[in-house]
Amino acid sequence: MIREYVDEMPTNLNSSSQMDKYFNKRIVEWDQYYSYVNLPIGCVSGLLYGAYGDNHGRKLNLMIGIGSVAVDNAITMFVWSRSVNAPLYFLLISAAVSAAMGNFFLVMSSVNAFLADMFPDKKEMGMRMVFVSVVFSVGGLLGSLGAGYFSRLLSNIVVVAFAQFLILIALLYSLIFLKQIPPKRTSLIPPPEQRRPLWRRSLSYVIDTCKVFLRKRDGHRRAFLWLSVVAGFVDDAVFSEETHLVGTYTLLLPFKWDSSKLGVYTSIRSIIQVVGMAIGMIVFGKLLKLRNTTLIIISITSMSAACAVIGLANSDAMIFASLPAGMFHGLLNPLTLTFVSCLVEPDEVGKAYATTMVASKVAGLAQSAALQSIYRATIDWYQGFTWLLIAGIGLLSALAYLWVYFKAKAEGIGEGNSADAVIERRLSISAAHS
Repeated sequence: MIREYVDEMPTNLNSSSQMDKYFNKRIVEWDQYYSYVNLPIGCVSGLLYGAYGDNHGRKLNLMIGIGSVAVDNAITMFVWSRSVNAPLYFLLISAAVSAAMGNFFLVMSSVNAFLADMFPDKKEMGMRMVFVSVVFSVGGLLGSLGAGYFSRLLSNIVVVAFAQFLILIALLYSLIFLKQIPPKRTSLIPPPEQRRPLWRRSLSYVIDTCKVFLRKRDGHRRAFLWLSVVAGFVDDAVFSEETHLVGTYTLLLPFKWDSSKLGVYTSIRSIIQVVGMAIGMIVFGKLLKLRNTTLIIISITSMSAACAVIGLANSDAMIFASLPAGMFHGLLNPLTLTFVSCLVEPDEVGKAYATTMVASKVAGLAQSAALQSIYRATIDWYQGFTWLLIAGIGLLSALAYLWVYFKAKAEGIGEGNSADAVIERRLSISAAHS
């Protein structure tokens, strides 16, 4: 039996184009429901996990994040299984549970925090973060191609079940091979007392995370920290819109894509993203030795150019032309996190990364509440308006980072900073005040 979800369709839809736009809006509406449940919970849990990692280590956070992916995947299996026939509202349960466990964002945040703990030289760490992003992109590409291939041979549930098996293998690997090592303590924020009640420790974690962004720092470090979070916010709002909405957007005329053509687009996008990150890592980073802040500006501009091309597109060729325009966008997240690690102490990295994760969640909420609502409101008179809007927002973010580039260069921030240098700076400050 093929499952069908019956919806009351308006009777005034007189053409196939009107019907396409109606269902387009309904798809976006369900995306919003999921985000409204998932994102607020994820904001709170992200702060708690980040502070916990700074005090106890990253391993447990990584395992919980992988577990959240397993839970989300399992509930999705129940929803799409013809034998279980669970209602779509079960997806909202998945949104709540996986958010409480940190979502996949916690996996990425924990991996990046692991790198920050292991590699004190920030230039080297930045290149390694880009490499990790390349590995994730290649994994996403192989997963997409593999799912597409095997779904033609097997049922979709079997393919999803195999994906669940791989997730459990990753969880088992983390349990056996990774170590729970707390990072060095160099900040002035004391760890919460372990004998205090859980709710008081949790509240202390949140307060300590806020202190990371409020306490005074040398030079313009605090301003840079805030601008980095804003840049991450813009990136996630725009990139989430591009990745989630492009499949909905291209259902409309003049594109009328089916799942096959969207799969081709997604695969090519992953390949170009990998190529762009490789060029950034080897050519821009190693050969030209550009500063991380320069690469961040390039990546933001690249992202804005891609969105502008999509917004102006009137053919399939222009949609595909947006891919090379945005090929350097993948550099933004790893290099922004690298730059953030230059601004805080080693035992504040988890809190800072958790805050960027929260900014990602808030960006997703803004994307759902604002950008997708704008898309639904403007689709009838100019369906590419939202893309042009977010391209303009991206350019404003690039201009803000241009100021960061000049100030950070003048203050010697962002290149070659090591954890040992941070410790020495902290000890010298403490000696001066004693």
